[in-house]
Amino acid sequence: MAGEEGYISIREEFLSNTEQTLRTMTFAEQANDTAALKRAAHMLQGGSGSLGATQLALLCREFQTRLAAGALRNERLDIMARMAAEFAVVHRALLELS
Repeated sequence: MAGEEGYISIREEFLSNTEQTLRTMTFAEQANDTAALKRAAHMLQGGSGSLGATQLALLCREFQTRLAAGALRNERLDIMARMAAEFAVVHRALLELS
């Protein structure tokens, strides 16, 4: 039982943190705060990679790379939309595991 409870705790923390991080990225984009965007994408990449959400982690890395290269707002918004869509897939998959 402890293993299942631990998984549920980790899952819920990841889902909650990811939702918050995606909101933070939206606010940072609206404020054109590239430093906050970079921090949030890096944090999301780490959490996603640790949980095995590799496609989401790859999108985060792509976002960081493009951000560092001076990506235009439309490019950033496109990747952020793809990140949100991939998170929806991961969210469903994690809930189906329980």
